[in-house]
Amino acid sequence: MESLDAELWDNGENWSMGERQMLCLARALLKPSRVVILDESFSSVDQTAEEKLVEILNDNFLHSTVFLITHRLDQVLQFDKIMVMQQGALVEYGTAAELAANSDSVFYEFLETTLLTF
Repeated sequence: MESLDAELWDNGENWSMGERQMLCLARALLKPSRVVILDESFSSVDQTAEEKLVEILNDNFLHSTVFLITHRLDQVLQFDKIMVMQQGALVEYGTAAELAANSDSVFYEFLETTLLTF
């Protein structure tokens, strides 16, 4: 994106996927909602942009319930509660600390696989 006057083609074809994802978050910020659902919303942005976007989420959706659907565990560690889904079913729910403390949990296995520490 070159400037605020940049042209946006149908379906955003002239913008990168990361730029389109940031545009969608900007739209969500314009109209406050009680529930915000973000499905792989940061999958195409770099680590620096991702950290900034999560900071924006935390600052601007304090009074909202945010569902962040992601496969990136480093993102979910920053949220109050985590829901772990497996084959379409909820298998675990709790804080990152609670789930990480249970060595039998799916979440614990994910942490071990990705070598993330909590």
